[in-house]
Amino acid sequence: MNRIQHFTVGLTLAVVPVLAQHVELREVEPVTMPVAVDSNAASYWHNGQFHMYSSTGTPLLSSGPSATQLSPGMPLELGGVPEPAWIESAWMSPEGVLFVWYHHEQIGLCGDVKLNVPQVGAAVSYDGGRTLTNLGIVLDAAGEPNCGAQNGYFAGGHGDFSVIYNDREGYFYFFFGSYSGELGEQGVAVARMPFEARYSPVGAARKWYNGDWSEPGLKGRVSPIFPATASWYGANTDSYWGPSVHWNTHLQQYVMLLNHACCEPGWPQEGIYISFNADITNPAGWSQPKRILEGGGWYPAAIGTGEGETDSLAGKTARLWVRGFSDWELVFVTAEEEAASALEPQPTEPTPTEPAPSEPEPAPAEPEPAPAEPEPAPAEPELAPAEPEPAPAEPEPAPAEPEPAPPESEPDPPAEPDAPPTPDPDEGESVPGDRL
Repeated sequence: MNRIQHFTVGLTLAVVPVLAQHVELREVEPVTMPVAVDSNAASYWHNGQFHMYSSTGTPLLSSGPSATQLSPGMPLELGGVPEPAWIESAWMSPEGVLFVWYHHEQIGLCGDVKLNVPQVGAAVSYDGGRTLTNLGIVLDAAGEPNCGAQNGYFAGGHGDFSVIYNDREGYFYFFFGSYSGELGEQGVAVARMPFEARYSPVGAARKWYNGDWSEPGLKGRVSPIFPATASWYGANTDSYWGPSVHWNTHLQQYVMLLNHACCEPGWPQEGIYISFNADITNPAGWSQPKRILEGGGWYPAAIGTGEGETDSLAGKTARLWVRGFSDWELVFVTAEEEAASALEPQPTEPTPTEPAPSEPEPAPAEPEPAPAEPEPAPAEPELAPAEPEPAPAEPEPAPAEPEPAPPESEPDPPAEPDAPPTPDPDEGESVPGDRL
């Protein structure tokens, strides 16, 4: 492989509805693995520690408390595994025996043309993954290499895969990129191998072809579950590739992440896609892939965040890793959770409506001054009788000139003006103050 590519983050789609369930992407603290990653991540637990193989042609093994806390990679004893090799899947048995599967590229089949042909092999380890014993090639493409292919890397072959064990059916399922044959045989294909053949896998796998597990793993033909739209032999390849599959305990479904190359040489990444299937025995049961990231990089993998979870087992949340880098978290939502949330007020609605109740509050506050307005009206008439006081006071000097006696009899009228002031004028003035 050795296809080094820097990726740029494109548009994230917060919610992708698929078959009534969906996945949400949310940003998390960025983490970079301490190793170079150029393939799907093969991970497992051993002695209470998370282990992961990383490969750029020579496999390394890292370990730590979790995928976000890994040690630098340590070299392996390959035990006959052909190089270059990329370990892309692993399964730890209950007995502590580790089975791994590797992507090997045959070099030089096209002479001076720098195009390789990948195939899938198996190995076993009895010491937790540090020492491997090669078990041989289990998947190989039919036909001869096409050394005129213009995709920039491969002249055919099978590779860029993941393996997952289904204990109910007793099979290992291989999901892989098919780069050989006619257009109808290119894309993402599937094969399976009986559990009983795990120690002697050569010749035991069968490929899905024309609705049945009818073709041999070595040199057999395939019917892709996601066929290529434009051939891998051309310069304008348009195809999904590099599937990464896990069993999701929260959804009770299998989840597949996919790369999508389009539509120039060099495998430019158009986006990262997701698909679901409740029944792994039914290759036709995979949902139509939906894009969750625009652009991005190669080799997306969902690695569970709980103890015991890996790239092949995850729950409600998993970190999304792309070539050893992660700053996203995947949150899986079931159909029942989606239905329940639809019956409740949407969480985003209360925020804009909270100010709405506070705006009507001033409206009731305004009517309070309204009843206060009539109060000044009665207050003004009370002040009006107080104005006549000076009028009777002026006639007093007039009778005083002709006869001093009458002024003594006229004090009665001034007594009437004295009565109105009893309603304290300050009351009337306080009302306008209340309205302010």
